[in-house]
Amino acid sequence: MNDTGRYSPFLPLLAGLVPFYIMVTSTAGGLMASGGFLIAYTIAFISTSYLPSSFNKSMIFVASILFSTIGVSLFASLVRVINPFLYERFSPVIFMACFSAPVYQVAGIPGTGFDRDRGWEQLAHGLGFSLTIVAIGLLREVITTGSVMITLVPADQSRTILAFFAQPSGAFILLAMILAAGRTAARILKRSTV
Repeated sequence: MNDTGRYSPFLPLLAGLVPFYIMVTSTAGGLMASGGFLIAYTIAFISTSYLPSSFNKSMIFVASILFSTIGVSLFASLVRVINPFLYERFSPVIFMACFSAPVYQVAGIPGTGFDRDRGWEQLAHGLGFSLTIVAIGLLREVITTGSVMITLVPADQSRTILAFFAQPSGAFILLAMILAAGRTAARILKRSTV
């Protein structure tokens, strides 16, 4: 809840990304997950906005999820052609993108002319959500190993700084720390403007 007594519309959607935040422990994983998510989110929004209005809501939802799944499958195929090891390591995270809360949210709202006019906002939201996935993967990798590796060449596993953050419980603690820091920063900014 924010200071005006209303809930932020982005917090439930960010909460829907928590499975990504838990599964992504590296920058490479973050890039793969965010790529799959961005494609699923974008295709779900575009297909919802441009499907005929004669379809009922459930048909629009199913068609949007189907189209986003096809798009994510094509993305996964491209990843597999480029680097089969990357595909094998991160395919569950890539395919999970179609079934995340933000994708369901944009697929469940039939588009109107007003929504199409504000399409860039929705695409910016999808890009922002994707960047949070990459940022969490990057943070977890840096905290855990002290370095960033984009490739899947095994890093020196004996050199870990805080290996706890590579575990799912470490992801929850990292998210709590980020939220606490954000809330503190918002309070400081509010005091400085008053």
